[in-house]
Amino acid sequence: MNKVRHFFLNNTKMLLYIACWVFHASVAALSNAYGYKVLSAYNMAVSFVYATFVLLFNQQSIQNAFFTFFYFEMLTYSSILTVCTGTDFGSSVLSISIIPMLFLHTVNRQLSKRYYISLITCAVAVTYFILWWTYARTGILSLDFVTALTVHRKFYIAHFILILAIMGLFLFYYSILIEFTLSRSRRKAASQAKTLSYMANHDQLTGLMNRRKFSEILQRVHADCAKKGTIFSFTIFDIDGFKHINDSYGHDAGDFILQSMSALVAKHLNEGQYFARWGGEEFVILFQEGHEQAVRKLEEIRTAVEKAVFRWQYTDVHLTLTFGICDSKECADAERITICADNRLMYGKQHGKNQIVSSQMVSS
Repeated sequence: MNKVRHFFLNNTKMLLYIACWVFHASVAALSNAYGYKVLSAYNMAVSFVYATFVLLFNQQSIQNAFFTFFYFEMLTYSSILTVCTGTDFGSSVLSISIIPMLFLHTVNRQLSKRYYISLITCAVAVTYFILWWTYARTGILSLDFVTALTVHRKFYIAHFILILAIMGLFLFYYSILIEFTLSRSRRKAASQAKTLSYMANHDQLTGLMNRRKFSEILQRVHADCAKKGTIFSFTIFDIDGFKHINDSYGHDAGDFILQSMSALVAKHLNEGQYFARWGGEEFVILFQEGHEQAVRKLEEIRTAVEKAVFRWQYTDVHLTLTFGICDSKECADAERITICADNRLMYGKQHGKNQIVSSQMVSS
C-alpha cells in the first residue's frame, strides 16, 4: 500500500503525460473514423509529443515546461475541435476544467500573479469562443448541433465521456494529493513547533526545564498558593567542588557529571515537584508542599548523591550537594524566595558544604 501511495505521490507529471497521450491517441482514431482528417492529424501529432514527454520524463527542463504546454495545448485543441466539428463535443467542459487544474498543479510552485492571470484569461476567452461558435452563430446551431447528436452521436458521447472521465479523475486526484501534502505539512509544522517549544523551554545538556520556563512555573505556583492560602517551598543547590572536576578531568567530564547527577535527582522526585537547571552547576526544585516535607525529600536526595559513584573513563567520581531552601511563608513574592534560597546556599557553601540550609540553621 505504501509503495502504491508513494508512486502516485511522486509521479504526478508522468501520469498526466500518459493520460494526455491516451486521450489524444484515442481521439485521433475516433476523428479519423468519422472523417475529421484535420482533427485526426492534430491529435496524432500531439499524442507523439506527449509520448516524447513520457520518454524524456527524467529531464528536469522538460518537466518544468510541461504544464504550460499542456495548458495551451488543451485550449488549442478545444478551439480546433469546435471549429472542425461545428459544435463543442464537450470541449467547453475541458476549457473550464483547465482553470482549477492550473491552481491544483502549481500549488507548490512560486509563480507570479501575472502568470495566473494570463492563463486564466486565455481559458475564459477560449470558453466564450466555444460557446459563441456552438450556440450564437446565426443559422449554424440547428445544422451542426443536430449533426453532432445524430450522425456523430457515438463520437459525441464517447468524446464527452472521455473528457469528463480524464478531467474528473485528475481534479479528484490533484485534490487528494494536495490535501495529503497539506496534511503532511501541517504535521511537520506541528512537530517543528513542538521541537522549538521544547528547545526554548529545556536545557540542552540535561533535558531539564531551563531557567525561563521554571520562572514561569514559579510565578504561577506562587499566585495559585497565594489565592488558595497554601504553602510551597523552593530550593536552589549546586555541586560542591564542580570547578575542580572540570579542571581535573575536562569539560566533557563536567557535562557527564551534570547529566548523571540530574538524572539521579529526578528519580527521587514525585509528580508536582518541578526540577530545573538554573545555570552552570546550579539547580532548583519547587515543592508544592511545606518546609518540613521538602527538607525530608532533599535529605533523601543529598544522601543518594553522596553515596552514588559516578564513573568517568575508569575514574570514580564522588559528589556532594549543598542546598538552600525557603518557603512561601517567609517571602512575599517569588523573586524574594529565590534570593532567600540563594543566600542560604551561599551560607551553606561557606559553612561546610554537603548540607541543607534552612531558616533555623541560618538564625542559629
